[in-house]
Amino acid sequence: MTDSPDAAEASAAPPLAAGRGGAAGPAPGGRLRRLLDDGPTLLAFLCLATVGVFVFWPSLACPLWLDDYIHRAMVNHVYPSPRGPLDLYDFVSERDRGVLMTRGILPWWTNPRLEIRFLRPLSSALLYGDHSLFGEHPLVMHLHSFAWWLAAVFGARGLFRRFFIPRIALLATVVFALAPCHAIPLAWLANREALVSLAFGLFALGHYEDFRASRSLARGAAAAALFALSMAGGEYGLLLAGYVVTAEVFAREATPSPSYAGRALGVLPWLAPTAAYLAIRHHFHYGAAGSGFYSDPTQAFGEFMSHAPRRLASLLLDAWLSLDGNGLRALGGWQVGLLFLVALALLAAPVHGAIARLDARAAGHATAMLAGSVLGLAPALAVSTSPRLLAAGMLGVASTVAIVLNDAWFAPPAPEGALESAHAPRGALTASVAYALGFLHLIHAPITSWVVGKEIGFGARLFASHARSLGKRAGAVDAQTPSEVAVQLVRAPNAALFMPFALNPRAEPPRRWRVLARAPHVLAMREGPRTLVLTAPRDVSLFTTEDGDVFGAAPMSLGAVLRVEDMRIEILQVGAEGPERARFTFDRDLDAEGMVWATETGRGYPSITPPEEGFGAPFDP
Repeated sequence: MTDSPDAAEASAAPPLAAGRGGAAGPAPGGRLRRLLDDGPTLLAFLCLATVGVFVFWPSLACPLWLDDYIHRAMVNHVYPSPRGPLDLYDFVSERDRGVLMTRGILPWWTNPRLEIRFLRPLSSALLYGDHSLFGEHPLVMHLHSFAWWLAAVFGARGLFRRFFIPRIALLATVVFALAPCHAIPLAWLANREALVSLAFGLFALGHYEDFRASRSLARGAAAAALFALSMAGGEYGLLLAGYVVTAEVFAREATPSPSYAGRALGVLPWLAPTAAYLAIRHHFHYGAAGSGFYSDPTQAFGEFMSHAPRRLASLLLDAWLSLDGNGLRALGGWQVGLLFLVALALLAAPVHGAIARLDARAAGHATAMLAGSVLGLAPALAVSTSPRLLAAGMLGVASTVAIVLNDAWFAPPAPEGALESAHAPRGALTASVAYALGFLHLIHAPITSWVVGKEIGFGARLFASHARSLGKRAGAVDAQTPSEVAVQLVRAPNAALFMPFALNPRAEPPRRWRVLARAPHVLAMREGPRTLVLTAPRDVSLFTTEDGDVFGAAPMSLGAVLRVEDMRIEILQVGAEGPERARFTFDRDLDAEGMVWATETGRGYPSITPPEEGFGAPFDP
């Protein structure tokens, strides 16, 4: 380490715990106080790991979920387009989009430009090995993910110890470790790349700091290698870029040559592997296009910028308030913006004051980490918001929260009758904000992490049960070859993309899998033996068009005609949100043998019978 944490503690640690003017704050006593003063020792880390097992156990106990079924199909060689060990995150490409649409894996409204391909070779290889060896035992694969969480927490602990006194380092480590942002990557095996990239990236930052201080080629090479491994884990490694940039701006004392040229040279261990990753990504056409869920700034800059303000505000609110990612979705853009401004107004003075009262070295690193946590979110704005995007950003949030708590709860009292001390909290606002942050990150956050894992597990088990029930009717369960039946789902918001691969782990999905609509309510009118007209409510599209629809949407106007192998679709009515009415004409009678009809409800996918000619039927949740 560059500087001794113990020396920093001796110079900065206050002897008493009190609030402003000597009023007693929530100072822990005796044994707990000594534990805090010792900082994140190895024993404390082991205790935190044990707490993590309990907090994240619902996530670790989850079955397969969402993309996990696609990865299982790829590993078992039953994905319609072959994939190798390094290609599990190559979901939709130019060469196989047509095949996926023909089979119905991609629905009829899919954007004809849709591509979803991520360069995550290391994470892909790890998952390929897991599914090959432990495919029937998801818990083992989740424990593998938990090992990466442990590595990430250990890496964060090292950075906090390097920059701050032990008490702040311990508080920051706890806040970082139990944050809700880790619940989804631990519950969702396909999202493990977030932990892989984070773990390597945090150790890379440690070696990068050593390189900045010593200009040692060995340290620089180690940092570059670790940054390269972080990028190999996935584009989540790009989220650490903010800390590299802000370190050169705000934490200059660590660099012996703080000139512009020296600082430019200092970023080479990060810049070289990052540039190589981006060059490979560009050369092999990785990225996302034509999707409402992803807005790649290199391909759709205008769309990216239109979503960026709300996404940034939502992510920062999720991080600072320890939210689960769902609470803000029901709010309008102006409401999210207003809430963000209120939070900023309340936090600005306490955070600024707490950082200002640190010694110069710690204050520089604190400022760099806070600024880096915001700047590093820029790449995350390319995807619909979720707490899973916040793991790298939580590094700066956790350190800042810990600094505010330390400033409010452990600052020395001002002498009696004296004016506000430069080393004392700035009054009631700081105390109130500290209590709020303490509750949000030390109590609410681990509870939220547990609840998120529980909810994902419940939904994943329900999904698997519904898939097995539907698979039996489709003749897919226990089959060794793709079922020849044609599955027609009149209304199914959640059955496209993932559900076909959940029917049977050993065989390809049915030859024909059709999701006709995703609207919450649909009226089906049968016009003829092979014709069905679907109508959504006024100003509601037959399919999702809002931010978050992974398929995007093909441009459609009144009278447009689309053809998907066995089905012809004619757009009969278009509203503000997209097509509201469409005619579906099949290549055989709706009642023909081999046509399996179902719809999605809150109870699963019950079988249905198409209405008789000239009659209609509503389909609701």
